[in-house]
Amino acid sequence: MIDPIVFQDDEEFGASRKAVSFLESRGFSVGRNQAHAPRGILFGAFDIQKWRNLRPREREALHGELTGDMRNGPVTIQMRANAPAEAMAALLNDQR
Repeated sequence: MIDPIVFQDDEEFGASRKAVSFLESRGFSVGRNQAHAPRGILFGAFDIQKWRNLRPREREALHGELTGDMRNGPVTIQMRANAPAEAMAALLNDQR
């Protein structure tokens, strides 16, 4: 497991955009935005639905979550223990 990665920005949705860009540049897919809810993270190319549309089993299968105030920040990437080794290596490679 790695420590959470936190993004901040003064611009509206800036922290969220930075976090998503960071993840996508490392081969991750990020779930669709839903107000006041986390966004799912999976390593690889996936179409991840809004949090409310994910079944409990789908939520459990996620490799991580993007949490926080998506509009104003801060936004946090929190990976889970079930994330594949390749995903963890991609995150640790040249962090910001």
